[in-house]
Amino acid sequence: MFMERSYVPMVFFCMVLISCSGGLEHGGVFVRTHYIPPNTLSGLGQFGLPQNSDSVSITITGTDFMPIVKQVRVAASPSGTTIDGIPAGTNRTVSVEVRDASSITIARGKTAGVRINAGGVNDVDILITQTSVFTQLTSKVIPRAFAMSVPLPDGTYLIMGGVTDQQSSCGQRCSRLPATSATEIYRPDTGTFMQGPRMTEARVLFTASRLSDGSIMVTGGTDALHIDCSTGTCSISTPPDGTKTSIEVYDPKSNSFYKAGTMAVPRAGHTADVLSGDAVLIAGGIGPDGPTGEAELMELKTSKDTLYAMSAARAFHASATYADGAVFLAGGSSCGSTEIFQASVTALSEGPVEKSGPGVPSLLAGFTSVSSIAFTTSFLSSILLPPDDDVLVNGGFAPGWVPVSGLTIVSPVRQIVLGYYSMSLPRALFSDIPIGNGSVLVAGGVTTSVFTVTSSAEVFSTVSKSFTSHPLLSVPRAGYVGQGLADGSALIVSGFSTVDPGAGAIVFHDSAEVYNP
Repeated sequence: MFMERSYVPMVFFCMVLISCSGGLEHGGVFVRTHYIPPNTLSGLGQFGLPQNSDSVSITITGTDFMPIVKQVRVAASPSGTTIDGIPAGTNRTVSVEVRDASSITIARGKTAGVRINAGGVNDVDILITQTSVFTQLTSKVIPRAFAMSVPLPDGTYLIMGGVTDQQSSCGQRCSRLPATSATEIYRPDTGTFMQGPRMTEARVLFTASRLSDGSIMVTGGTDALHIDCSTGTCSISTPPDGTKTSIEVYDPKSNSFYKAGTMAVPRAGHTADVLSGDAVLIAGGIGPDGPTGEAELMELKTSKDTLYAMSAARAFHASATYADGAVFLAGGSSCGSTEIFQASVTALSEGPVEKSGPGVPSLLAGFTSVSSIAFTTSFLSSILLPPDDDVLVNGGFAPGWVPVSGLTIVSPVRQIVLGYYSMSLPRALFSDIPIGNGSVLVAGGVTTSVFTVTSSAEVFSTVSKSFTSHPLLSVPRAGYVGQGLADGSALIVSGFSTVDPGAGAIVFHDSAEVYNP
């Protein structure tokens, strides 16, 4: 069954699914793929598949029915494909995998949150990109660095804040980079960006935490940051009078930000981890007097803010929530230690209580030092590795602003190091991005103490515990937004390349790219 519609001519395929699920109402989807070839800026908005496509596999999944899978040969058609016989309901996922004549997967894409209406046919857009390469998107983005990205309930991603390229001098070979309140929303189904609402304040080095209702809690940050290369080694600092205590919240229903109180301590370069009941542990950070050793457990709904003393003052550190009410913190400026915050449901509402259990030391709710694990780096990257609640900690700056190549996997539950590994290059100001095959993409970053930026990329396998080199980024990037997408690919947005404050040449990118494993 072909749907004759007036779209850009394309090579495509056709199929009709006949469901035998008795008693269920059914609907359909009209699938349109947006293929963006690698190494080109043309093609966005073109509906189609790679020229060497031979077969296409479409999978429809949902929690209330068995996956519907169909593989078809590619045929010539001036339109997309209609798939009928899908059980009606919400949160359906449509996946497309494209293979060549040798049955090798050459491109793929996925769209989640699809609604199927009984008796109707909905349009579904899916971005298709080639596997194992970086594909540069054609939408221009705001040139900035150190922005934050958070997924939204509708499957899009909100990118907010950071610093812009409107730099000014803060001394010889020192550039002052002002923060921005601008946001963008990324649509993974079409690979496009659209302007988002302004934040209530311009911020950089802040945190953004998604709460259970889909809203985003934004805390702290600063008005600007300085990149100073006057001593022959570049460094990052914050103006002491610009550090913030303010909190704001993004409401996805109204697509707007609103002010939501203040923290007890001004912070930038801190961490924020969501615990049970939407309580957020806000820890460390740089303030007017340097790194702080105070943390606060903020319950936004009740405006309750409980202060805790940390084991050490730290800023620009890493953190991960690895269990219910448990947060692991590692490294940071002026600190080479690690510590654990342990809470309980009772502790969130009534103050410190005893907490114990299998694999968890008995302690008062609050922080305890972990003497068996140490990190001396700052601006390091960390992600949680399910299902064992292990934490991957990678890269960053050693004292003296020297990037490091070490990757460490730790078990906060057992309080031991599980393994040490090494990237092909030292890196800082990059992101570890989980990708769909159980691996972690490591791309770009600065590789020297004078902030040399690289375009190299590698993938760390959490199974084999080894690195594999991959194709280069389209441009060298550091300080970019690195976001793992729902389809298992990775989105990399903006960032900077050249750092030469004396010549006024901190170059920001207005582009984004996608890596499809």
